[in-house]
Amino acid sequence: VRGGRLVLCAGALGSRYQELSGFVRYVGKPHSQVYRRCFEVLGISAPKRILAIGDSLVTDVAGAAALGMDTIFVTGGLYAAELGVAPETPPEPARLAALYAQAGVAPMAAMPLFAW
Repeated sequence: VRGGRLVLCAGALGSRYQELSGFVRYVGKPHSQVYRRCFEVLGISAPKRILAIGDSLVTDVAGAAALGMDTIFVTGGLYAAELGVAPETPPEPARLAALYAQAGVAPMAAMPLFAW
């Protein structure tokens, strides 16, 4: 989400190219090699020392959780419409729990917006 608009990312382009019979090598989230490379660059051997923050349950949260990292889900991003919220508004806990169950992930916390 950029400037309040949903934009295509590399994963979506790769997926479409694969549908057209192209060869795609995924190295971003949720694939472990991208996280492992970050650990290496940072000199961190314990993934539990890292907190991952993201707005995608299937890439950001799932990828980090699979490696034992704590995660925070940003609800005002990709899933804002599905959760029925404006980017700065927290969702109803029941809707959030249902979304987690559907995605098969359980972040340690959620926040409506991440700005830096």
